[in-house]
Amino acid sequence: MYFIRKVLIVAVIAVIGVLLLGESRAGLAAGITDGASSNILINLPSLTLELYSGSALVKAYSIAIGKPSTPTPIGEFFIVDKEVNPSWYPPGTKKVVLSGPDNPLGYRWLGFYSTYGIHGTNVPESIGLMVSNGCIRMHEEDVEELFNKVSCGTKVAITYDRVKVAVSTNGQVSLRIYPDVYGYYNVTLADVKNCLSSFGANGWVSDGALSQLLAEASGRPIGIVELQTINVNGRKLADYAVGYDNNLYVPVWPVAVALGVDIVWEKESMLVRNKTGVVPGVVKADRIYISVADVAKLFNCQTTREQAKSGLYIETMPILSGCRSQLFDGSGPEKRFAKMSFGLNSYIASEVISILPIGNYL
Repeated sequence: MYFIRKVLIVAVIAVIGVLLLGESRAGLAAGITDGASSNILINLPSLTLELYSGSALVKAYSIAIGKPSTPTPIGEFFIVDKEVNPSWYPPGTKKVVLSGPDNPLGYRWLGFYSTYGIHGTNVPESIGLMVSNGCIRMHEEDVEELFNKVSCGTKVAITYDRVKVAVSTNGQVSLRIYPDVYGYYNVTLADVKNCLSSFGANGWVSDGALSQLLAEASGRPIGIVELQTINVNGRKLADYAVGYDNNLYVPVWPVAVALGVDIVWEKESMLVRNKTGVVPGVVKADRIYISVADVAKLFNCQTTREQAKSGLYIETMPILSGCRSQLFDGSGPEKRFAKMSFGLNSYIASEVISILPIGNYL
């Protein structure tokens, strides 16, 4: 909803701000830098506002946005003013509505561009809808909490992302496809697959299933795969093992290269072969994977599994020479955590495959 202010009021506030704070352009830039540790991300299709501290998500809030006829602007902005108990100037009138239960702005105002701002509401049931004149509405308790956590100069990014891929703290990759709330653009199957590829999660869900999710565009999270880091001889690989359909699949080429083992891929028979063994492989998004249970066989190891109090362990002992691998949740004696970041999303993997020389245990 527009927060209509008289030009004179805006001018007076601006002059007072310059006189009292001494804000030249350099001073304003310094103010923005001070607020840059916190930043706000508003995504219109998901009707959400997320508060970040650096790249770490602090909290997500449900919001209301502008109607299709008065859409919320898209772009990068900054909080330019904050006000407790704001007055409302109804568009097209000279009326002034003071702070109180009849004021649709609620009791907090965070202006970010022209007459647009983030504010509370006296109609809480409107949250989650497209009903405003372009402003961002929040539940009163939410906007008061946000008000206390941000300052003038805090960055506000407003996006129109219909596809969101997120990674949870245990490595679970989830996909959300949101509706085209303003009719700005259609999302294609290729768009969804490209997003999944950015997280190493493409190829595991069929095109038919993804197309159905596109048609629904419900915004509900759909679990895709679970990513796990891989360590070979104490070195973390750039590639990930993938948990899917109650199995864990390992990208065979990166592991073979790290171990210095030659392997052959037989495309027609879908087999991976070397001097010590042959195991079935699967191809996902042009990458070859083998089951974690076959890692021991292909790389000359014997695999055992044990459930410990600290988590699930998979230990391998070499038949003659080779390696020993272990799957652990980081709470065991080694506590080798692997931290990964994807844009604004970061997590610590709950399981790590470690392929270690047997000499480390003798």
